[in-house]
Amino acid sequence: MRLNIVLWLVCVISLTLIIDCNSSSGHDTWVETGSNRVRSGEYVYIDLRLGNHGNNHRDFKLASKVTLAPCSLSVQDPHGLTHDLKSRIVDLGNAEKEGYWTSRFVPETPGVYHVLHQLKLLKGRMNVIKNSRTFFYADASGSADTVAKSSDLAMPSSDQLDLLLETPFESLEAGKAVVFKLYFKGKPLAGARLSVIPRGITLTEEMDPSW
Repeated sequence: MRLNIVLWLVCVISLTLIIDCNSSSGHDTWVETGSNRVRSGEYVYIDLRLGNHGNNHRDFKLASKVTLAPCSLSVQDPHGLTHDLKSRIVDLGNAEKEGYWTSRFVPETPGVYHVLHQLKLLKGRMNVIKNSRTFFYADASGSADTVAKSSDLAMPSSDQLDLLLETPFESLEAGKAVVFKLYFKGKPLAGARLSVIPRGITLTEEMDPSW
């Protein structure tokens, strides 16, 4: 099962988390891996992508390519150590504003790895901050007998927005409900509206009743 969704908070939030709602009409970044389950010692390809919104903000498609200067990209391993990916990133586009960035990483030990991305820039008088996150699990044997536990997904909250997976990792399955919780400055954010934008499905505008 591959977890590929985009989430929105009122104006915009995703596994890209966007602070400034006024920037919702622009392009937004996200990160993804080829799989959320790999074997330790094997390559994982981590993509940093940029997209724009169509269908009245009900889809999220590749558009242009983010400028790297204001971006950070890293992986946090099961021991809490952070590995920089920006220094080893590769351009997969044929032109300056085509394609996306990717970085190759080798998880050495079994456990949950967190991919973290942040973009900070000043846009007029606005400070725009975009946070993106995904995770994958490295298995020593590759067998179904070894699974990540929900406790492995606990992450320290930042001073901004955090979107955390509440559904136990071991119970993730295609076609079943997934629960997230949104935090602001380490506390659950009340009154927020999250929308799930599934990959490969066309939603109706505004709030699709099926999602």
